[in-house]
Amino acid sequence: MGDCSRKKNAQGVEKALAMYERGYAILEKRLGPDSVELVEPMEKMAGVLVKAFSGEFANAEKLLRRCVQLIEQHRGPDDASMAAACVDLGAVLRKIGSCDEAVAVEERAVAVLLKTAPDKPDAGVLQGAVALAVWKLGDLPKATTTMEAACAELAKFPDMSEKPPTNHYIVMLQKMKAGEDRPITPE
Repeated sequence: MGDCSRKKNAQGVEKALAMYERGYAILEKRLGPDSVELVEPMEKMAGVLVKAFSGEFANAEKLLRRCVQLIEQHRGPDDASMAAACVDLGAVLRKIGSCDEAVAVEERAVAVLLKTAPDKPDAGVLQGAVALAVWKLGDLPKATTTMEAACAELAKFPDMSEKPPTNHYIVMLQKMKAGEDRPITPE
């Protein structure tokens, strides 16, 4: 991509972000700062910040923390939308180096998914990713326990048994049980 294309793309992203910000300001004024209706525009703004402005993780973090707060306040801690907000917040926290907090937030998302989507493999998939993150942080016992839970959750879905990430998680669990102290492959 040439310099002109990059510049044009950056300008487009800046315009999109400015539009989200204007729309958000209008909604906030109309609905009030504590309206749950602000969650979706905040998540979209955070997404633009994360995807297009790599240095804007701090602003994305603020928006996503506010999303979590509003969802909890209006819909409750076990609402399905909480899982998505926690996954997004966890990803941003990991990018800014708050890996322990990212794991805690993602564990919260797993708990919500286990309650709200027991008929889908999402909780097991996320649990496996959390296990790999915990392993990278150096807590092999917790990583092993978490990966065992992920594999058990994914085993409930026969169509997932030989597909990624299930087959990858099974290999990683074997490595954990063999006592390897860090994952060899990236998560």
